[in-house]
Amino acid sequence: MKLFKQIMAVLLTCLFLALPLAGCGESENETVIGTCGSYDVLYEELRFITMTYKQILDKTYGDGNTENGTIWDDSVTAEAHRAELEEKVWAMMSDNYKVLMQCEAYGYDSNALFGDEIQNAVTQQLNEEIENIGGEDSFREEMDAIFMTENLYRLYLARDIIKYKLRDAIVTSADKPEDMITDQTAFHEWLLEGNCVYVQHVMLRNDEGEDAAANRLLASEISTKLRLKEKKIENYIGQSLNDDLTTLAPYYIIPGLYDEALVEAALELTRDRDASDAVEVGDCYYVLQRIEEPEGTLEGQISTLFDNYLWAKIGEQTNQSASKPSIVLNEYGQNIDLLEIR
Repeated sequence: MKLFKQIMAVLLTCLFLALPLAGCGESENETVIGTCGSYDVLYEELRFITMTYKQILDKTYGDGNTENGTIWDDSVTAEAHRAELEEKVWAMMSDNYKVLMQCEAYGYDSNALFGDEIQNAVTQQLNEEIENIGGEDSFREEMDAIFMTENLYRLYLARDIIKYKLRDAIVTSADKPEDMITDQTAFHEWLLEGNCVYVQHVMLRNDEGEDAAANRLLASEISTKLRLKEKKIENYIGQSLNDDLTTLAPYYIIPGLYDEALVEAALELTRDRDASDAVEVGDCYYVLQRIEEPEGTLEGQISTLFDNYLWAKIGEQTNQSASKPSIVLNEYGQNIDLLEIR
């Protein structure tokens, strides 16, 4: 289910193995819990995002063994992580509607989202997904495993389609970002002018209860060992020491796609195997190392990199021109306790 995995990656970066399900009726799933602009907000979307973040946070703070239960099974640990769960869930809910609010500004409103053109395309994609995965039973099994409903999946497919219409509208509009490169060949040339660096990184996160100063010192020690060629980055990236196990392969850092501090550190790496100082980004410390590029690597990835670049520029445009959408909960929505969602 290639497209489905792409949508999930955009939404939440990564998904973990599902926790045991504790049934949720279709009627409850499709219950309206509030509104955002002209859109109804449904319980099924809140449940999907809540359960996914519960897994992510359990992966971060739990012991890694779901047979022993999770942090959400104990009332004390669940309450201790309530605030972080609520913050992440509602931020993601809001972000999901932000793109729809921006679409409305370019003429793609709810009538377009639920209109025949987009919904027919959704049905076609959905049928292809079902066929590729081996039929209805296999499809529903995978949906259930990640707390997804077919109705919500259709909504995400429709959002993905209308998002590309938004991108085309912004790229061709007169008010697009002045520095946006809209031609892939020109983008390739811009990268070759020194605007990309092929790197790998080690990341240390300051988790709850950890000493940030100790993590910074450890990151600095890793940087020194890499610079002195005492260690290879491969000695770190796949180990438990590295808190980012989702980005293990080399990748290109490009201005506008990554945090400015990471970009600045990467651009200072002029030779293969050069390593950066410890770079602080949020509650994490990164150590970057420049990696030798196999011939043809950039050319092989240019289409994907250009696509990511355009989305990043559109994200800048969206952040500047659209206020954070407000989800107005109804009485039912106001009484939902995220800790109780299963």
